[in-house]
Amino acid sequence: MIDYNSINQFEKGMTRTAMFFISSICFIMGSLTGCSGKGSGFVINGKINNQNGNLIYLEYGSKIDSIRVSNDSFQFKGNIDVPAEVLIWVNKNSTTPWIVGSGFMLENSIIALDLNYVKSSNQGEVRENIMIERILGSNTQKSLDQYRKDLDINFYQEENDSLKGIALYDILKKFLEEHPKLELSGKELSFYAGKYKQFLDIEKVDFLLAKLDTVYQKKEILENLDLLLKQRKHLDIGNRVPFFRLKNLDEEIFDIEDDNSKFTLIDFWASWCMPCRSQNPEFVKLYKQYKDKGLEIVSISIDEDLNAWKKAIKKDSMTWVNLRDPNQIVATKYYMYQIPMTILTDINGKIVGKDLDVFTYDNNEPSFDTMLDSLITK
Repeated sequence: MIDYNSINQFEKGMTRTAMFFISSICFIMGSLTGCSGKGSGFVINGKINNQNGNLIYLEYGSKIDSIRVSNDSFQFKGNIDVPAEVLIWVNKNSTTPWIVGSGFMLENSIIALDLNYVKSSNQGEVRENIMIERILGSNTQKSLDQYRKDLDINFYQEENDSLKGIALYDILKKFLEEHPKLELSGKELSFYAGKYKQFLDIEKVDFLLAKLDTVYQKKEILENLDLLLKQRKHLDIGNRVPFFRLKNLDEEIFDIEDDNSKFTLIDFWASWCMPCRSQNPEFVKLYKQYKDKGLEIVSISIDEDLNAWKKAIKKDSMTWVNLRDPNQIVATKYYMYQIPMTILTDINGKIVGKDLDVFTYDNNEPSFDTMLDSLITK
């Protein structure tokens, strides 16, 4: 392991006469002493166990670099425009089905990185994991660690919804203001604005979005945020859903205006979307329970592959209305930014529920079937 104590003692023991050598110390210690110059690039001095002679890989930006491990050590050098989340892993050419790397925040500084390689087997399935034991020299990583700690303590562990909302907004605001150019900042805003919209209204998301330096954000993240805001503005509870006409499995036109069901669950999905497929068995249960009480399910797939779509429908026992929107014409009308996406409408086509969770959890939130019960019995 890297002797961090020796480094700290060296820094503390520096006398005034040693200041003559400050430029040399800056060259050796880099960002660990706060002396690295702008544009000097990064150096990763790493340690890893049980990998001597094997290649270790570093993916940053559009680059994948590799170096062979020797004496449990490796070193990467390079340059990165702005701090970014990167991935490090081993055995790229391994036949092991599960190879899990680790992510960390890379910046132009001298970084000390200790990794722990673990190979395990569970029911005959071999997994290889890399875990970060310690990292020094990345101020961005230090800031990210604090951000995640704040979220855990002040948001996830908080039980009062009012305090949760205040905490989430304040924590995101602080992180985005500190790291407007970080791609991860855009990802975090997109995630929390979509998943926890009850705590972040449109005005707050707009305000936080303005904190980002959009030049450095991924195009798809900005597009997702734009669609998310438009969906929340135009497809809010009480609004009517856009009408559409699509072909079903029998190549017949299904017109949503002809649907007279008491309630209709519109579900956007795809055969290749694992979260979508995992909720289909729950839809099967709901449909059996509520179809005779006035519930219809209309699943709209964005599959381009016709056969894959039909195969998934058969395998998942989807016996309700199935439509395909390969060109995403209807998905565009609904400002779809992710799948699965669900919208529950009443007989008049007005939205009564959005982004519904069909899974039942042991918490205080009402399950989807409980909500259906209350709506149908009104």
